[in-house]
Amino acid sequence: MTTVRNERMSFGTFLDVNLDWIDTVHFPESLRNYPLKGRGFYKVTGKVVSDFGVYNIEVHKMYKAGYKERKYANL
Repeated sequence: MTTVRNERMSFGTFLDVNLDWIDTVHFPESLRNYPLKGRGFYKVTGKVVSDFGVYNIEVHKMYKAGYKERKYANL
């Protein structure tokens, strides 16, 4: 999506450690500095805001966390 200034921004939906849904807003500066890098785990830092009774996080920083892919035997 683009802003009125024709800058790119995006919205995201993540699961937290309790498997609760979290909606995020990635404004242009945040998205340029901390772009989404595909599927995986992310550490998200930002400000919790409420719009129309719905909470979301305005992302300030976001880092993709590493994880090991595991191979399982075919059963």
